[in-house]
Amino acid sequence: MEEETQISLILERFDFEKVRAVMQLLKWKWSGSEEPPTLQQLRQSASDLMTDLLVYDSPVKISSGGFVAEKYFTDEGSFIELYFKAVELSAECFIDEDL
Repeated sequence: MEEETQISLILERFDFEKVRAVMQLLKWKWSGSEEPPTLQQLRQSASDLMTDLLVYDSPVKISSGGFVAEKYFTDEGSFIELYFKAVELSAECFIDEDL
């Protein structure tokens, strides 16, 4: 499936209302804004991130505003993935700690 088609399908089926509800619940605002982003702003941000992936011929992740857009490869070809991440922690952060 063409990557542009994947982006269109993701934008059509992704639950931006759920993302906005989470952002409202957390009082999450983007820089320079007094309110959580609108549904249109969320869609545009996601579209921009996924479109930015198209120039890469290797696996890559791009993130902004809670969205993560990822391009990865399998035997079937390249795939685009979009998700919204509210909380994250890596154990790598603890390497220098004396546990």
